[in-house]
Amino acid sequence: MAMLEIRNVQKTFRTYAKPGLFHRPGARKVASELPVLRGVDLTVEKGDVVAILGPSGSGKTTLLRCLNFLETADAGQLVFDGESFDLAHASRADIARLRKKTAFVFQNYNLFRNKTALQNVTEGLIVARKLPKEQADEIGMKMLAKVGLADRADYYPRQLSAIVDAVLLGEGITAYGPLQRNRYDDPDVEHYDYDPQKAKEVLEAAGCMMGEDGYYYRDGEKIGFVLSVGAGDQARLDIAQAAAQQLKEVGIDCTVEVPVEVDWGGQMAYLIGWGSPFDADDHTYKVFGTGKGANYSSYSDPLVDQYLTEARESDDPAVRAEAYDKFQEELAENPAFTFICYIDANYVAKDTIQGISADTVMGHHGVGIFWNVCEWTID
Repeated sequence: MAMLEIRNVQKTFRTYAKPGLFHRPGARKVASELPVLRGVDLTVEKGDVVAILGPSGSGKTTLLRCLNFLETADAGQLVFDGESFDLAHASRADIARLRKKTAFVFQNYNLFRNKTALQNVTEGLIVARKLPKEQADEIGMKMLAKVGLADRADYYPRQLSAIVDAVLLGEGITAYGPLQRNRYDDPDVEHYDYDPQKAKEVLEAAGCMMGEDGYYYRDGEKIGFVLSVGAGDQARLDIAQAAAQQLKEVGIDCTVEVPVEVDWGGQMAYLIGWGSPFDADDHTYKVFGTGKGANYSSYSDPLVDQYLTEARESDDPAVRAEAYDKFQEELAENPAFTFICYIDANYVAKDTIQGISADTVMGHHGVGIFWNVCEWTID
């Protein structure tokens, strides 16, 4: 017997017309229909690793959500571990019983904001599996260690990704480098994660002392700076204010300003952003290269210049990968910026346009959405 079988799963999303002046209570008129799942069948044997592939909007996530009753299917049967479930008419008891044996990983984090990282991991073990807290904590710590978060077990979600969650509402990821969403990314380079305790240790090791007002001082001068933000970009302003608040909590007096005119040579700090186009060269060489056009901070590192030049002068992917690995390692040793986050580009279009896909790197402000326009259709 197969470990999992699904048969004839169907799901159609409907929009409904606004009720008119005269209408029967409870009656709704369908304005449009979008069939997403049309009789999906699947068999999974024990030990199988199955991937569902398809373009954006083809129903991959909808199918998974239906299997865990996060969406109610219009029809379909699920057989799991020898037990059958009606995907269109399951009881709460049936759903609870299935969820004790299965798991669903969301595309966004969906963490409990009032629980620590460890508590988020152990919640299901304690509540659903009824494990003792000590045993659940032991398992949870092993899982956190696997992903390099053992030292963040007591951190709350707002401390781990406050800006992404609070400002971007989850529409982005925390950043550790300039090639993070590029094919040449090296995830093993040193990450300068948000760590208030470590920040205080660094400040005190440099001779700073905490004053009665909650800010650090050195040689009688308060540690602080002004963070400038360009006018007209509310998202960046909100990010700057969130970063300033985090710095204040550490003991650094950071204030945010929106200057009428940017003084590139005289500013103390500036929140800058740039895109991630298709090739890594475009947003590295001109940004970090000595004297290049988009190097607004006058950053200079001979090894960075060397590795970026080696990467741009070769069309061999292996040579470029090696050069970009060295570049990222050197940049982590001698940072040009504090990397904060990558912002997702979200698109809004009429529902009569089908085929829009964001399954590629779009570049600055999401330019490039028309990359597959030849596949679009208009109903």
